[in-house]
Amino acid sequence: MVIKFILTAFLIYITFVLFRNSKKLSGKNEQDQNTPIELVKDPICETFVEKDTPYKVKLYDNLYFFCSEECRDKFINSNKKEG
Repeated sequence: MVIKFILTAFLIYITFVLFRNSKKLSGKNEQDQNTPIELVKDPICETFVEKDTPYKVKLYDNLYFFCSEECRDKFINSNKKEG
């Protein structure tokens, strides 16, 4: 009887530890999942991208966001021709 109790307690503890570590490994907690992501439109291909994209250009006090390096380069080249 005591062995069953110890074994059950041990299994519950192992399950708890594994569940707790799986939440840490996912990289996001509940607060991150509830934070809205702000999206902006790429002016070249017109897809929506997150504002934290590494592909951005500031032109005449306006900030433009792009989905890729290619779209950013197209935008830069088209503005060089106009200017």
